[in-house]
Amino acid sequence: MINKVLIAIDGSKHSLKCVEFGAQIAKDAGAKVLLFHVVKPYRLPDSLKKFAQAEHMATIDADLLKKGAQYLLAGALDAAKQSGLKDIEMETEEGPIARTIVSRAKSFKADLIIIGAEAGASLTDLARLSPTARIVAITDGEDRTVSPLQLIRDGAHALIDRRTSSSELVATILRVTSGQHGLDVSNLDAIFAEIRATKSDADAATYSCLTRREREVLKLVTDGLDNRAIAANLFVSEATVKFHVHNIMSKLGIHKRSALVADALRRSEPHRTFSVPRSSTVHE
Repeated sequence: MINKVLIAIDGSKHSLKCVEFGAQIAKDAGAKVLLFHVVKPYRLPDSLKKFAQAEHMATIDADLLKKGAQYLLAGALDAAKQSGLKDIEMETEEGPIARTIVSRAKSFKADLIIIGAEAGASLTDLARLSPTARIVAITDGEDRTVSPLQLIRDGAHALIDRRTSSSELVATILRVTSGQHGLDVSNLDAIFAEIRATKSDADAATYSCLTRREREVLKLVTDGLDNRAIAANLFVSEATVKFHVHNIMSKLGIHKRSALVADALRRSEPHRTFSVPRSSTVHE
């Protein structure tokens, strides 16, 4: 059950969606919302503090940051109110992002922390410092700089794309608040793509030791051709084909032709098909 939701605001497109999603979740659950913005400490190097003008500029910059934070919170408050939410608080604090959010989440007794994926490494500290609150990260499927898989490793309990539908949002949050983990379809697809890309890179590295001709031979072996058929296809002798097959297996640490085919099939792309001629025979 959700009683209190802390929404971290940083002015990014992610945090704007945090407000919209968080407000919807809180409204449906009858929960209280805290809109929270952390201002990073602005400190001058000690070597510059002796200059009065520099200190004056630092004070001005710090004031601008605080005014900017107030502006962001005012916009977030308006967005939350437009959703029909009434029980809202908003605060600004200065300090390290993760520790400050966790400290306030504990005193606020937040059940749910909603934060933009742009917070990045802060998620690691959030998960470590706040083991009880559930963390939901709002992502953007078009932003290739953020890895959904890494966000999960960093401790997010759920990932929700900022373009996800209301029904999917509710379903994902219900899983999270019941103690499970949640992914919407967009992030699930992104994780599959990331895992497959990683696998493809690993497979490419495995076959990087093969020459161009050896890769051609390997493909034909995998397609089910015997040595005679491969020789005819590549306009070389059977002895040359046997020599290439021996080198391929030696480089890959494989001792049987059947195991070589099985390994190549396992590493192949999911969409690739292999034709095995009925008339061909396999020679070790």
